[in-house]
Amino acid sequence: KLFVFERPGNYGFSMKDMNYSHDIIWIDSTMKIVGIASGVDPQSYPKVFYPPTDVLYVLEVRSGLSTGLKK
Repeated sequence: KLFVFERPGNYGFSMKDMNYSHDIIWIDSTMKIVGIASGVDPQSYPKVFYPPTDVLYVLEVRSGLSTGLKK
């Protein structure tokens, strides 16, 4: 799922109500990947995962799909 925000910010994500692990990919306004959280497990809730810098987009994909992507 792709999340598109109106302006860059420090958007955090948690695994509330999720049933399987995800990779969370943070993307800035220039479409550069600035952070990846791989294999985020639903049991990590209520932990919130934040990007290393402000982002405009967040992409959630099934765990393992971000393997090989570069920040």
